[in-house]
Amino acid sequence: MLLLPDKDRSGMLETLLWETIPNGARQYTDLFFSCVSECSGEAVRNPHKARTSAYLATQRQPRLSVGYAARRRYWDLNHPGLAEIRSFVRGLRADS
Repeated sequence: MLLLPDKDRSGMLETLLWETIPNGARQYTDLFFSCVSECSGEAVRNPHKARTSAYLATQRQPRLSVGYAARRRYWDLNHPGLAEIRSFVRGLRADS
């Protein structure tokens, strides 16, 4: 069984993918959501998914599917934050 992002943090796959995005893009995306929240008076409901969707919307071929983004190499799949997922998937391959 694999817990995302890991046993010590809450979140989801998008939480880990967010870590692979360059710091500058993360900073400005967070600033954007801060401004949206301030103007609307409401917090972003699902910040993990919202931030990754906003990032994907800026890509050359914007689509909001994380699977599509992985195939297009929008995420750094070699990022240390994804090591546990890589290990888990390799274990699945070894078991088959």
